[in-house]
Amino acid sequence: MRKALPFLALLSALTCRPAFAGGCAMCQTAVTDLSDPFTKGLNAGIFFLLALPFLLTGTVGGIVWWSRRPPKGVRA
Repeated sequence: MRKALPFLALLSALTCRPAFAGGCAMCQTAVTDLSDPFTKGLNAGIFFLLALPFLLTGTVGGIVWWSRRPPKGVRA
């Protein structure tokens, strides 16, 4: 069962993908013209909300990695 769990998770993710790909109906109808300033602002806000967790995780991970690395000249 332990080996089948990742396969089942991947299978369910691929099967459910079309249902989640639709997005919000209000956003889909409100954002029709890509040259509209509202659309540009909405896209920038979505990008900011998506990028911030990755930036924070990468920063914390980099600090942890940097603090745990061996000193120069020491072989492991």
